[in-house]
Amino acid sequence: PKNQSPLPPDIESGQSQTLFVQIKDPNDHDRLIKLRELASSYSGSENVVLVLGDDDSKTALQMPFKVKIGDELTNKLHEFFDEKCVAIKASV
Repeated sequence: PKNQSPLPPDIESGQSQTLFVQIKDPNDHDRLIKLRELASSYSGSENVVLVLGDDDSKTALQMPFKVKIGDELTNKLHEFFDEKCVAIKASV
């Protein structure tokens, strides 16, 4: 198993983060529901931004719920979303 943290190296411990999840098909209700369920299970204080659409026509939406970002949540997200569709970035 990989012992690598999914957090990008530019994020320092304790720094506020934002979770970005891209859903390329806005009509993919199963993934939207799964994201909401996971967010409920990992409720916390960090922002979630949903990115709908593909490269040319992306729309970013700030979600009304917050999560606790960590390895467990990231691993669960990777079960349902491609790794390229999940990003954690330092909040500015």
